[in-house]
Amino acid sequence: MGAGMGDPGGFSTPLEAARDGDRSLRMAVGRHHRRVWRWTWRLICLASWVLLVAVQCGTPTPPLPSTPPATGSVPVAVLTPMTGELATFGEIVRNGITLAFDEWNDRGGVNGRPIQWVFEDTLCDPLEAGRAAERAVDQDEARFIVGGLCSEAAIPIARVADERGVLFVAATATHPLVTVDEAGATRSLVFRAGYVYSYQGRAAARFALDELNARRAAVLTNPGDDFVRSVGDEFIETFVAGGGQVVARPIYPWPDLDFDAVLTEIAEAGPQVLYAPDAYPVANRVGTQIRARGLDVTLLGSDVWDSGGLDLVALEGAYFTTHYSREAPSPMAKAWREGYLSAFAVEPDTLAALGYDAANLLASAMQDAASLSPNDVARKLETMEFEGVTGRWRFDSRHNPMKPVVMAHIEGGDVAFYDIVQPEK
Repeated sequence: MGAGMGDPGGFSTPLEAARDGDRSLRMAVGRHHRRVWRWTWRLICLASWVLLVAVQCGTPTPPLPSTPPATGSVPVAVLTPMTGELATFGEIVRNGITLAFDEWNDRGGVNGRPIQWVFEDTLCDPLEAGRAAERAVDQDEARFIVGGLCSEAAIPIARVADERGVLFVAATATHPLVTVDEAGATRSLVFRAGYVYSYQGRAAARFALDELNARRAAVLTNPGDDFVRSVGDEFIETFVAGGGQVVARPIYPWPDLDFDAVLTEIAEAGPQVLYAPDAYPVANRVGTQIRARGLDVTLLGSDVWDSGGLDLVALEGAYFTTHYSREAPSPMAKAWREGYLSAFAVEPDTLAALGYDAANLLASAMQDAASLSPNDVARKLETMEFEGVTGRWRFDSRHNPMKPVVMAHIEGGDVAFYDIVQPEK
């Protein structure tokens, strides 16, 4: 969905809401009632057992408590948009998070303590997100937060985590300032499940070098878009370090979509691959004009291509990086997909996968940490290796996951899983 992050308040990836008006992702997610039926069945069984004991023993049975005791539970705040235009995306993330926590509670919780979560609405708005994080700490007494659909909400949540000493795992936000403050210091209690957005530039360059055997590349650059500039810089650095040559780096001004002069420059430079990491309106126009000119160049894109608005005819043969594919060969991912389908009667997507991984990551670290203090859990996160449905990873010094990147291929008018790229090669 979105595009560049010229400032911390913008959207950075299709995980986060579209600057370009992309509302074509699925807008309906089936609600599941598994927890309702499970708890209903447990209450029925409990009531039957109480009645049986009363009949057998012939002694009065003490009344059941009116509310379940909270003592011993682990409170976790789930912060996502629950109202507004991004509420549907927030619901998808919450589905992934709560499914993971449900599974932990079904297995006995974290070290025998159930996870008890509470929802707070961020609206993907900086002010509302900051207030939601403060409510989570002050009113809900949560020492752990998971969520943060978009970077413009995740950054103020991260600031509150810094100030209040709570641990925050950002599920889908990809801006660097989520885990790093304005002075460049790593936030000690903030981690993320999705890779920081520049990371995919490295993955695309490795793919171009290793899979496509390309040694000449061109990179489209929008100087006013921090996202496009950052992933482009990372692509160039990795591509050149791997023995490649960047033969053209033409600049285009947004929202001008006339790429005639730009493509003339690219045609004269003769690249084998063209990296165009901007959102789908740019990708569509570039693909259309490349086909019209008959240029022999392979297009590469970023996760902002992951949109229903992508022109699959114009971009036939192109590749782009993304966070998750339901066709990935991981047995764990396949089993999770089946479980998610069973629970929600809808195919899981990237938002659901990252929400699920973020919750599992947090619970796994709480399970294995020296204590349930945020500092001890953070120390565990810094040293552990985690395997989720989006891959196996460990954290770098800035609390960004070093993980596999999915490469998708546009073929036959469809988007298909192509390969897994290891950017850390």
